[in-house]
Amino acid sequence: MKFVLEFCQHPPFEVREDELWADCVREWIEIMKDPCYLRIEGRPVFKIHGLMHFYAQYDKDLGLCRRRIDWLRQEARKAGLGELIIGAGVMAEDVTEEEILCSDMVDYLTTYADFGTLPGREEDYPYEDLERQAAEGRLRIAGKIKIPYVPFVMAGWNPRPWKYTMPIYRLPDEKQWRKTLETLKASLEDPRLQIRKGVRMFTVYAWNEYGEGGFMAPTLGEKTMKLDVLRDVFGGTDEN
Repeated sequence: MKFVLEFCQHPPFEVREDELWADCVREWIEIMKDPCYLRIEGRPVFKIHGLMHFYAQYDKDLGLCRRRIDWLRQEARKAGLGELIIGAGVMAEDVTEEEILCSDMVDYLTTYADFGTLPGREEDYPYEDLERQAAEGRLRIAGKIKIPYVPFVMAGWNPRPWKYTMPIYRLPDEKQWRKTLETLKASLEDPRLQIRKGVRMFTVYAWNEYGEGGFMAPTLGEKTMKLDVLRDVFGGTDEN
């Protein structure tokens, strides 16, 4: 199993000062030296949680944003890690002109989670509505940007314990989850959705966001259903 660092800098967890950024970079570099750190074609992968949060925390100074990212890349080279693959998160509903402008600072875009634009209501929406919005979003974004978009799927979104006012969805059953993953697998043939040419990757929201109804981890109700279907669809070899 490999792991990746994600810089979750959404407010109020911002890193503005040069000294604090330097401290973060030093710590990240040491972590990237771990033999279990994810590398693609020998290049360590790093993700900025939200591209617009990153842009906004430096008062929309594009030059300063570039210098921060260049700083990280340079320190990685000096440490013998080579060239990084740096990604950033956007929402799947659409990509803005500002996000397109900022996207040339990074190597790929992706989405952590997206709940769509349906109006909030007391009744749960069908799970298919949640997946449809994610599937449409990845193609919409891929058609607008010049760098790869790494797609995502939603394992669920039903945050009733937290009383959100946004739309909520029924959790997927085995048939729905299988169809979601099979559709995703087919979409990964699109070169725009490959993090590197011929290298297919995607993310899942989420492993254990139980309070928000997005989880892959086994539960008493589902047991290991989501993991079993994931293995069935994508194979269970050591290379996957």
